[in-house]
Amino acid sequence: MVCIVNVFDKSTNQLEVTQKKLVLTFDTSSITVKALIEERVREEFRKHYQDDALIPLATTQDQDYAAAEREQPLDRLIKSAINGFTENKYFIIVDNQQVTDLNEVIKLNEISTVEFYRLVKLVGG
Repeated sequence: MVCIVNVFDKSTNQLEVTQKKLVLTFDTSSITVKALIEERVREEFRKHYQDDALIPLATTQDQDYAAAEREQPLDRLIKSAINGFTENKYFIIVDNQQVTDLNEVIKLNEISTVEFYRLVKLVGG
């Protein structure tokens, strides 16, 4: 069964209200959180960050999109995104359920929804 995953970027920043969307396709109905993150980064890399609406998970505050593409090979981008998840820089909701472990197995349906929420530090906190 082919599963289509609609990925949305969201932020805890009240000023950012737009949703950014990416579509991933999997040939299986079960994947790990780690595999989901890896495939998302691969797809972003394949698109070469040409879509300004997507904000790469692996981008750090002091790197712009072009610098991230030029300076970091794909494996470093994947590692950065995985570290971001383990360091609670963002969390993931799959079909209205939060996933918390990289090795957690996600059961996908024919059209699943995944939301990546970036956590934004409060000013002065």
